[in-house]
Amino acid sequence: MRLQRLFPALTVGATLAFAAACPARAGQGEGITIRRLTMRPYIDTSVTYDSSALGAPGTGAARNLAPTPAMNGAGAPANQAVAEESDFYYQLEAGATFLWHEDPTVVSGIAWGRLRRFVDNDLEDEEGFGERLGMARGDRETLLWRIFESYERQFDFTLQNAETGVTAPALELPEAQSLSEGRAPVSPSGSFALAEEVLRSRSRRDLFDVSLDGGRNLSEKLELDVGYSYALIDYGDENLFGQSQHTGTAGLGRPLTHKTTSFLQGTYGLEDNDNYLEAAPYNEVLLGLRSRTTAKLSYNLGIGYLSYETAELKPVLQVDGSALSAEPRRDPVTGEIIPEPPPDDHQRGLAYDAGISWRPTDKLGFGLSSRNAYDSTSAGNQREINLVQLSAAHRPTAAVSLTIGLGYRDEQAVDRVVQVDEAGVETRINEGRETLAVGARVSFHPLGKAYELYADAASEDIQSNLPGQSYDRYRLGMGLKATY
Repeated sequence: MRLQRLFPALTVGATLAFAAACPARAGQGEGITIRRLTMRPYIDTSVTYDSSALGAPGTGAARNLAPTPAMNGAGAPANQAVAEESDFYYQLEAGATFLWHEDPTVVSGIAWGRLRRFVDNDLEDEEGFGERLGMARGDRETLLWRIFESYERQFDFTLQNAETGVTAPALELPEAQSLSEGRAPVSPSGSFALAEEVLRSRSRRDLFDVSLDGGRNLSEKLELDVGYSYALIDYGDENLFGQSQHTGTAGLGRPLTHKTTSFLQGTYGLEDNDNYLEAAPYNEVLLGLRSRTTAKLSYNLGIGYLSYETAELKPVLQVDGSALSAEPRRDPVTGEIIPEPPPDDHQRGLAYDAGISWRPTDKLGFGLSSRNAYDSTSAGNQREINLVQLSAAHRPTAAVSLTIGLGYRDEQAVDRVVQVDEAGVETRINEGRETLAVGARVSFHPLGKAYELYADAASEDIQSNLPGQSYDRYRLGMGLKATY
């Protein structure tokens, strides 16, 4: 307990000592340079107020917003309600970024570890870590290829943390010839992490992603791009179902002008879940336009068709190991069985994937993206999701930056769940859930200095058509970061 009380002072002291040890010239863009390798170690310490430190208030011990996994969508058992309880937590994060550049190859990455300690709820203390790595080589006249890889251990409700305001940008690897160095102009922050499922309580999960893509100009009027990716989510809680996904893409592009290209892209994927009898395949075809990256405007707009096979779930087992068969729904007056429509073998519909980045000035930037997809959940069922994400950033002075992000996620479950009203009448409905996340951050980082002061806020509001499934939480934080 004594160490817990000393934790805030120790973390702030370590950060201040690190900042003091850094010479004034070791600002952003300096770091430790060894030939063509530049490394930038950092320490980040923060304190955050969490309005709901234990999980979603009034929702019980369930780990996710969907029905309890053991019920396989047949219904949710009663749980002891969790009272809303706020708390403060202190966090220390240490890591390093690196960049290696030698034409025609560029490699960039980041690795970090973090400790989080709560003031009152010791059981919520956690240790997380992660890394991201990317490499690009070549050019489109011969062959441009890129590799991305990331691994992260998370405990939080989502990746949307207050101390980041909006999530860190994904590694961006431009063509090696166009790599810019030094302090970059303001750009929209990374997209909100609403693609990941929002959990009701903290749960350890390991996230692994790897992708490889390549592209080449076959002629002045024809471009070819291919890619493959693999994603995995593994939960430490045995009541949650892990997921994995293989995705392959291939596309042809035809330049219309020196900045605009039309494209046709096809995608085939296999999505698996620990609760599926076998992986569910899906197909997507997109037709659209994309722009070559410019100083002010770039976009990628695609629209097309999506087909997703409905997964067959594993049967629910009783204590004796036999399969639990669902009871048919009956008319409350006559007692006759109400026929249920057979489930769809496939989900089909419109597909879209669009993103726009606009930088009207070096001090102002905006980003907007939207897409839809089908995916599995930690409850072991399938959902259709629609995502919209907006971010903006402004740098009024060389030392001050402002960032705000807005994320919206709409989910419609493929599998129905049983609901019983006060009269005892059963109905089967598809859960619909809407998540709205807002984050903002202001930071003070003087040029040529090794430290950055920041304050941030984040809010999540979730609305569901199932009783007792709606809730909201918010966080307010401030911190100090020192970078060599």
